[in-house]
Amino acid sequence: MVPVTRQPVTLLVGDDDALVRECVAEIVRTLGFEAVLARSGEESLAILLRQTIDLSILDVNLGDMTGIEVFERYVRGPFIAAPRALQVPVPRRLPAIFMSSEPTPEVRSFCEATGSWFLDKPFVPDDMRGAIRALLPGRT
Repeated sequence: MVPVTRQPVTLLVGDDDALVRECVAEIVRTLGFEAVLARSGEESLAILLRQTIDLSILDVNLGDMTGIEVFERYVRGPFIAAPRALQVPVPRRLPAIFMSSEPTPEVRSFCEATGSWFLDKPFVPDDMRGAIRALLPGRT
């Protein structure tokens, strides 16, 4: 029998604040997962497009774009090669946690509509762990 190797669970942590990135990454690591860190929206999107990410944790304000813009650009996906009139987006699934110190009703509504979690900054580490466990059932 060939042994089955499990791929590591990898979480993207996108925040323009280095201290927040490191705090979230440490929480991710205590749960036994890998953390990939990004300082901006563009960097977050580039990571999402080049490697397998199981869950994203994004600041709402990443400086160059919002975490919501990163999420939407990723899940809408690239277009299938076809004549322009026939191009169809290929949607992707991405469990997500959004964070902000200044949440708006629109951000909270977006999270509800997409099944994403929202955490106020500063957040309680146990709340972050709970959100990760809820979005990755059976993997923690």
